[in-house]
Amino acid sequence: MTDLLVSLRPTTEELHRDFATAAECWWQYVTPLEEDVLSCPTPCEGWTIRDLINHVVTGELMTLAVCGEGPMPTRGNDYLGADWRSAAVSAHERALVLPDRLEEEKLYTLPMGETPGWVFVRMRSMEYFSHAWDIADALGEPTSSWDMSALERVFAFARARLASVPRGEGKPFGEVVPTSEDAPLPDRFAAFLGRTSIQ
Repeated sequence: MTDLLVSLRPTTEELHRDFATAAECWWQYVTPLEEDVLSCPTPCEGWTIRDLINHVVTGELMTLAVCGEGPMPTRGNDYLGADWRSAAVSAHERALVLPDRLEEEKLYTLPMGETPGWVFVRMRSMEYFSHAWDIADALGEPTSSWDMSALERVFAFARARLASVPRGEGKPFGEVVPTSEDAPLPDRFAAFLGRTSIQ
């Protein structure tokens, strides 16, 4: 872990609050979705909105597995089934316990290697914000109501966490997409993660 990442470690209260904020940001876009938009493309190349939801649910099932509730999911499997909404609600509501269940200093074995509990919680916050942006962009929804203070902290974490992570084709994150310094914060965050708007 880099010194920069350690310097960005939040207080327990801030860690929990930002996680809840990011999770709610994601959920505000999922709640109103209807069946007819699930096949719409997203900025995640090759993924529809349904694929994106399944990806987040897979991450939430991983969260639960780390907390000792169920087996580790297999990436690429369909965990939504015939009733995508019920599956998404169930996984999301159960995964909200993450900050309360993990010890911040303890190392947890994840697919990406051993990770301290607080870092994993921050990574999940990053995931919620990034995929909230994906759905917002896919459907042309605004992001102006986001909690920008929470996003700024998670963005700072993302910059430190991904500083030396390989990017590009076949990697979890694409190359940073150039964007103007005065672009909205959610757009700059998405661009840093390699996202290009499809609007």
